Amino acid sequence: MGRFYTLLQLNAVNNFGLKASGKLLGTITVLDAFGGGLGIWATGAIYDAYGSYQNAFMIFCVLVALSVVLISQVKKARVARYGTCARLFLTKVF
Repeated sequence: MGRFYTLLQLNAVNNFGLKASGKLLGTITVLDAFGGGLGIWATGAIYDAYGSYQNAFMIFCVLVALSVVLISQVKKARVARYGTCARLFLTKVF
């Protein structure tokens, strides 16, 4: 999980461009916090209702599969020879 968050900003800029990255990262942060809290509560409610974590795990698996399908539909932003972050770095350093 930590590896994903380390590259989150880079992926956002490379896939959606520098202009959209602020709004996008803000939205991701809010949804991440909301989903984390809701997920813990929903897992507990499902355990209380069914006496097992199996149903919660199955729902989690379906949501992960849906996420993989949705993420695979993201198109990269069109940039010149280098990715957006690499290009910004190269223009400031060299």
